[in-house]
Amino acid sequence: MPSTGSPDPAFGALLRARRERAMLTQAQLAERTGLNVRTIRRLETGENSRPRNASIQLLARVLGLSPAELSVLTQATDPQEPPPTRVPPRQLPADVGTFVGRARELAGLGEASHPLNPLNPPDVPTADISDRSGGATVVITAIDGMAGVGKTALAVHAAHRLAPRFPDGNLFVDLHGYTQGMSAADPADTLGRVLG
Repeated sequence: MPSTGSPDPAFGALLRARRERAMLTQAQLAERTGLNVRTIRRLETGENSRPRNASIQLLARVLGLSPAELSVLTQATDPQEPPPTRVPPRQLPADVGTFVGRARELAGLGEASHPLNPLNPPDVPTADISDRSGGATVVITAIDGMAGVGKTALAVHAAHRLAPRFPDGNLFVDLHGYTQGMSAADPADTLGRVLG
């Protein structure tokens, strides 16, 4: 909810509840604080656009609010901004339109990436790295082959199929290992881009 400059609707409910707990009418609270009855009414209904800090302090003293209750009441006067929504990175290149063959390799990649089913065919090399403190497992899978055999297409297609298992996002880096006319990506630059 965007900021409107008005107190949170909870402020009025909190103030009313504390006034009723003290067994005071709006008029009695106004008299004891030196505030106008209309001001008390507008604060309780949320019509008052910005209650002054001095008014809140007077109300807290007369109502006998504890420091914790005063803090809650004060926080309710500040317009609340929703926390920023984190958008996970989705950097995979487009999937190939028609992908045929490689069913065995795709199955191996899918199984190797799933920590509950670490089986994979012998020609899909993987390495399990276990975090001894928390039991987390990271599976690293390598796809190797000559230039032009479809390694990137296989990796991208598998990544699209596995993307739902990774709701925190996915990253893609072209290392230019076999790209003609381009040198391989520098590890430090690549790491800097991924972390950035």
